[in-house]
Amino acid sequence: MNGRVFFGIILMLVGITVLIILVTRLVGITRNGSTDDPAAPSLSSQVNDGASLTMEKRGRLIADENHFGYRIIINDERRILETYQGYEKNIVDRHLFDNNDVAYEEFIEAISRTGLTGIKDPAKYGDGTGLCPLGTLNLYELTNGPDTYVSQYQTSCGDRTTSASNLETLFRSQIPGFSQLISGIRL
Repeated sequence: MNGRVFFGIILMLVGITVLIILVTRLVGITRNGSTDDPAAPSLSSQVNDGASLTMEKRGRLIADENHFGYRIIINDERRILETYQGYEKNIVDRHLFDNNDVAYEEFIEAISRTGLTGIKDPAKYGDGTGLCPLGTLNLYELTNGPDTYVSQYQTSCGDRTTSASNLETLFRSQIPGFSQLISGIRL
């Protein structure tokens, strides 16, 4: 009788261990954003000729004439910084820098590794309008012509559709003298 009880306990412990390993791996895949789900391809697999990655930072919800923001647009030919005023996004300054294929591919790979991966339906997630009215909003998009393939956002209030880290830093580092170029706007 003692042998059967001992064998039953061992079998139960092995089963619990296997279950813990399976759950741990599943949680790790979910947290890292990597999945074999074909509905969520990597960002780099979605980028092709003519595609652009954009980061837009919007300021607080205040009077139209006091509302500012900026956009960084990166593609294989150019890196662009636009600053704007008002909710209609009237461009007040634009800076253009050349880009090349190798630098662009490195940038795409770095962005992919931050966790900004997979397709997020812009119609489902929107553009963050109205979120975090007393803080700032960062909107990240992958576009190709009129089509938007990825649209995700993060706010200083904690709202987000992506948990990717270091995105803003990666975009800002693509613009030489970034801090000086935006020093005239108030977010």
